Amino acid sequence: MTDRVEYRLPLQPARALVVPLVRRQLDRIFRYRASAIRQLLGGAR
Repeated sequence: MTDRVEYRLPLQPARALVVPLVRRQLDRIFRYRASAIRQLLGGAR
C-alpha cells in the first residue's frame, strides 16, 4: 500500500517550525492504520 500526501502550511515564517510536527503526526497516523489493517487481516504482513 502506498500513500501520497500533499499539504501546504500557512504562515511562512513559522512553517519551518511546524513541518516536523506535521510529518511526525502523519507518520503516526499511517503506522496506526498499517497496524489496524494487519490486525484485521489476522496478523498478515
